[in-house]
Amino acid sequence: MTRLDSGLASFWENLPLLSRCRMEVKMPTCSFITDIDTSSAHLVGDTLTIPDGGLSFLTDSFAEIYASALPQALRMISKERQLGLSFFPNEAEACQNFHFFSKAFSQHPEPAHFHLSAPEEPSLCPCCIDVAQFRVRQLAQNPLTAILAHAASSETSLVVSAENHDGLLTIAHTPVNLLRQDENLISEGTDDQLKISIRHLHAMRLTEETLDGVPHQSLALLNSHGDITCTLSAPSAKIATAWQDVLGRKDNCYQIHESRKSPS
Repeated sequence: MTRLDSGLASFWENLPLLSRCRMEVKMPTCSFITDIDTSSAHLVGDTLTIPDGGLSFLTDSFAEIYASALPQALRMISKERQLGLSFFPNEAEACQNFHFFSKAFSQHPEPAHFHLSAPEEPSLCPCCIDVAQFRVRQLAQNPLTAILAHAASSETSLVVSAENHDGLLTIAHTPVNLLRQDENLISEGTDDQLKISIRHLHAMRLTEETLDGVPHQSLALLNSHGDITCTLSAPSAKIATAWQDVLGRKDNCYQIHESRKSPS
């Protein structure tokens, strides 16, 4: 793995050359995998936006950026360990462009045992640990599992967004298959993936929003610090009262919050 010099504006200006890539976005309690085309990327000040991937982030937040050869990938982690990004070129031209890109900005190779750290999970207070472990044991019965299963069975496309002070991601995701991986609930789409840590899913809040002039139900996922880690939205007409029914059940620990309507 080779460290790259991102201190030059030309580094970010040339990022669109990577073109078609498989992108992995990691945040402390959730992650996303999808295909994007970086050729749509543009830099304004210190904000890089990739409209095709629904991604926007602050370039100044990233000091550690690396290129790996096997597999070919551009990997970066924010200074405060709140956002990790990986771009895997998946076409011949993209692989060739990645090779030239990494050569042009290479600084020095890291030791063979070097491992790029992942985003840091938020801490859990002692009183929350037992509840978190219970949630993991009951992952199959979690309300979020039922909500994603309903989206899969009804072929409902969700607007998935996640944001912290380093960046913002907004993508469309249609669940097809649900999997369990340790403490994580994984929702697989046709060519993308959403992963949520159930251990840190402390609460959920359902509200009414208007997106592109269409009424939506928006489900915010909150950690034990009260931070919104991810939001799932779907057209109200498509899901009717299904999400409200799941969250309103008395046999689960999540109770529906009072809905509100956003300004038009």
